[in-house]
Amino acid sequence: LPADSMKVSFEEARKRMLNVNGWGIGLRRSGDLAAWLSFAASASITLILGYFGRAPAAQGSPGSTDGLPQLSVRAIGSLAALAAVLTGFANLSVAKSQDYYKRADEVRALIIQARAQVIDAKSADEAQAVIDNLNLNSKR
Repeated sequence: LPADSMKVSFEEARKRMLNVNGWGIGLRRSGDLAAWLSFAASASITLILGYFGRAPAAQGSPGSTDGLPQLSVRAIGSLAALAAVLTGFANLSVAKSQDYYKRADEVRALIIQARAQVIDAKSADEAQAVIDNLNLNSKR
């Protein structure tokens, strides 16, 4: 086999490996950001409730039956929904990033194995079969 042909195949597999790993990095960062935003939304809920919270009634006096301001209730509802969605996204992103990292590791192992097999190949057909296998499995 021509060396240029083999080099191109290995470089393409390497680029696929780095691309898959890049997706894993992006998902991990997105998950981390979503987790921090979820924390901020939850903390905001706590601060709003703390600010508008009512002190317990003194003994013998009637308790306060005033509710939270309507704007605060809407803010709390929106922040709670946002926190729930962000928490779900963060967990899914981190889990999927691990899948991408695992796939990048698998492609890396394929590249290393294919290089060794090409060196040990007894014929051009055998080397081509190794390259074909690398191309096929690195694209899955």
